Amino acid sequence: RPAFSPFLTWDSARLSAITLLVMVVLAVGSSDTGSTGTSSPLPSKTSPSSDNLGASSSSDTTAAASTGVGRLLATRQQEYESRLQSWKAANDALAAAESELVRIEHEFAILAEGKPTAPEFALREWSSIDGNYSVTAMLVETDNTTATLRKADGGRVKLPKKKLTTEDKDYIETAFNNTSDYARQFAAWTEQSSALDKKRDTEETTIATAKEPEPQPPSRDAVAAEFTAMNAKKQKEQIAAKAEADRKAAAAAAARAEEELDANGLVLMRKSVSGKTGEFGGTISGIVENHRSRKLSYAQITFNLYDESGAQVGSAMANINGLEPGGKWKFEAVSFGTDFATYKFGELTGF
Repeated sequence: RPAFSPFLTWDSARLSAITLLVMVVLAVGSSDTGSTGTSSPLPSKTSPSSDNLGASSSSDTTAAASTGVGRLLATRQQEYESRLQSWKAANDALAAAESELVRIEHEFAILAEGKPTAPEFALREWSSIDGNYSVTAMLVETDNTTATLRKADGGRVKLPKKKLTTEDKDYIETAFNNTSDYARQFAAWTEQSSALDKKRDTEETTIATAKEPEPQPPSRDAVAAEFTAMNAKKQKEQIAAKAEADRKAAAAAAARAEEELDANGLVLMRKSVSGKTGEFGGTISGIVENHRSRKLSYAQITFNLYDESGAQVGSAMANINGLEPGGKWKFEAVSFGTDFATYKFGELTGF
């Protein structure tokens, strides 16, 4: 008979408990998952694959171009619809327009025959009331107070109406009235002619539009090509504009370089520099500006000196203490006992 072992009894109890627990868990799981008996997985966070990222990056330009083509296509579609409507309206009005154009041309012919004629004046004798003055001339213009005459030799003269004979006064008044009537008639004739011109333009435009081929709707391929050409032109213009801006900037820099010599914010005004020699040597004077943002404890400028053969014979120097920011320094670089023919800028420093 085997000896009694408490561990055997404990193991059996523990096994029964575990078995019961498993059955409970299975029962709970079965009730949660429904009739299928399978559980739904938890939603997992998804991240875009490297392939998707690459496609997104590479498609940006294509998407932008597609959007641009779409907008241009919509514009061209609107223009097409407008042209088509105008074309149909012109065809509907074609017969009436052709008939109206014939009538207008006939009216033009009648109007041309009735064009007012400017009064003409012949050479005649003009005399003053007192008989002291006379001239053979043709009336050019008058305001019914003064008469402007042109003599046979082409010279002009102005005569006051009140100093002329009665016959001349009557001639001037008649001429003034005739000229005024002509001006009014010609203005009215011109107005009628302009109105007919506008009518003729309208009918000719209608006829020309009706005889054009029927407008066709835009194709996406043609619009895409147009969009590409527009972009290419725009890029070309931008490149040209940048090149022009660079050219102007370079020209401005060159112009500044001709007038200014910039040594790290210490600027020598070139046109201010002049030199002279005397019995005891020479001086070179000019202006230096401090374009730095701080006060300089010390600044110095030097020039090299040369004789007539071009050989260097010495140097001239000037210095200053406490040059304020934005300040101007009127310097005189002195060359004691050294005569020179020419000079050249050497160095400009400050600290």
